[in-house]
Amino acid sequence: MKVSEALHRAGEHLAAGRTAEAEPLYRRVLAASPNHPRALAGLGVVALRTGHLKEAIDLLRRATAKDPADVESRAALAEALYRDGQKSEGESLFGELLARDPDCLAAINRFSAALYLAGEYERAESLVRRAIELAPDWYLLRRRMGTLLVALSRPREAVEHLRRAIELEPEDADAHMALGQALMFTGDFANAFRETEWRWKLPGESYPDVSCPRWDGRIERGKTLLIFGEEGYGDVIQFSGFLPALVATGINVVLSARPALGPLLRSLRGVRVAKSGDPVLEADYHLPLLSLPLVMNWPIEIVGRATPYLTAERSLVDAWRERLGPRARLRVGIAWAGNPGHQNDAERSIALSALTPLASAAPGIELHSLHVTAESSASIASGELCVRDHAQLLRDFADTAALISNLDLIVSVDTSVAHLAGALRRPVWLMLAHPPDGRWMLGRSDTPWYPTMRLFRQKRPGEWAQVIEEVAAELRAFKPPPPAP
Repeated sequence: MKVSEALHRAGEHLAAGRTAEAEPLYRRVLAASPNHPRALAGLGVVALRTGHLKEAIDLLRRATAKDPADVESRAALAEALYRDGQKSEGESLFGELLARDPDCLAAINRFSAALYLAGEYERAESLVRRAIELAPDWYLLRRRMGTLLVALSRPREAVEHLRRAIELEPEDADAHMALGQALMFTGDFANAFRETEWRWKLPGESYPDVSCPRWDGRIERGKTLLIFGEEGYGDVIQFSGFLPALVATGINVVLSARPALGPLLRSLRGVRVAKSGDPVLEADYHLPLLSLPLVMNWPIEIVGRATPYLTAERSLVDAWRERLGPRARLRVGIAWAGNPGHQNDAERSIALSALTPLASAAPGIELHSLHVTAESSASIASGELCVRDHAQLLRDFADTAALISNLDLIVSVDTSVAHLAGALRRPVWLMLAHPPDGRWMLGRSDTPWYPTMRLFRQKRPGEWAQVIEEVAAELRAFKPPPPAP
């Protein structure tokens, strides 16, 4: 393949967001011509998009040294510097580009992206608005404005921009998913679930290979429906709240889930639980779990009315009661971190030490960790906060459910533990980052998903101290409910 053809194809892939396809083509060019400025710049943008900022800076510096007049490369370098924490140099380079040309779309676009990723939403908004004035039909700008407006707690405006992005690029799965989030924030879950069906079109996602047909919602008593769990543990726990209503229709329900959830989910009445990947040969139909409310046109309030739709095994509850020993005045379970593989984990997780105000919020308080990782145990062992660590005894979610049933209150960031406590109908206080996941909507301290859950929200991104102080203040007045029967 000629260099010109390789560069052309790589550029098409990059423009379409196909970085995996673009990268080998750029590397092929560089193997033949190590200092080719377009290949250096293209590979630098690939590194920028995949989060390899140091590599991006090196490649883009080399590209701009070879071709100082390439505004696109200079703008990409400025973005990489800003995102890498070298904000002064990045902003200075953006300033140079905009001083030469106030309407430099490349600089405006890249600067807005850098500001958005840094959480500087107000500054980013003004730049995106200017970029849209210059290029009103660039769908990426409309998508960015939509996500920005969600972050600024203006989801209705966000919906308008995201719908326009989809008009311009109907197959953009990211825009559909962003629209789904925005609609959840407005409380329009019916249309939100329709948009989130695009999750199967996201890079790296693939619809499971199931031999039986997808269910269309027709009720046929006695037929067997295979529901397969997806997403994270918390999503499975939450959307399992729709299954009691499904069982009530007379359909035989088989739920496929990961082994750690199996013993817990067997407490769902009328539901047979299978291990993910195991064949369910007798199934007549299948459906992804998160598609159930869309297919059935069910409101999310069904989940709240079904609680407690999960229950802890009595023998495990009794065993944990003995392990915990003499009754403390107030037993509080805590979860301060989620799955580190989650794309927004850095925003939703906090350090254990940040929860120090809870330890002295009420006399006789006893803190219990609900984590199971070696990292959480290390945090407990190395910190000054007195927390009882149960990681070695929590074999799966059934054990965690039994422990929670012996506690008075759960205080958690947005992770599976909070969903579990809500599904068990135990008091749970959920600490939410800003912006939160769309399912929690905006401006309310309660949620229709779980009647026993209270929401404590950040006012600005990263400001956990205010949230924790609010929780500590409420703890001082908290009266434990009667013990679980």
